[in-house]
Amino acid sequence: MQFSGKVEFGKLQNALDKMHFAITISNLSAPDQPLVYFNPAFQTLTGATAEHLGQNCRFLQGDTENDAARAEIRTALTEKRPTLVVLKNVHQQSGELFHNLLMLEHVGVYENAPELAVGTQFGLLPEELNDMDLPDGQVRHSVVAQVADTILRTRLQRRRIASDTAVRLLQSWSIMAAQPGPA
Repeated sequence: MQFSGKVEFGKLQNALDKMHFAITISNLSAPDQPLVYFNPAFQTLTGATAEHLGQNCRFLQGDTENDAARAEIRTALTEKRPTLVVLKNVHQQSGELFHNLLMLEHVGVYENAPELAVGTQFGLLPEELNDMDLPDGQVRHSVVAQVADTILRTRLQRRRIASDTAVRLLQSWSIMAAQPGPA
């Protein structure tokens, strides 16, 4: 399926292509909110190919159960607020199931620029996934568990910083794209 709604990111694309974490950009103004960009790290993480541009990112989910995460994504986009969810995805080349930590943020609408959302994705290791699934109110008492918690928080914080960097880059591009060109 060819996608005709190409968004040109200019020099920003070079910076996004070099990032070591998966980045996607979706056009929220278009029907079904198709992907208009993803970087090589996203291709490595998910097995996606150029043919997936122009599709909604849900193709990654296959037949997996992600109802709660998808509902949160829809609500966050409607409310134009950032969100963080874990999705069960299917690698498009190998067919293997993997867990994807998605940080998604709406990018403001500026004159002459499409309404976009930037997503950053991180594959979760089994131990990270297990640490995230602790029941509410469960307390860990061992020193080892406290160290594991600190490591997990640090990893999540580093991922949040990486995600915020991509969002700020896209916001800057969007503002610059809205400015009239030189006379």
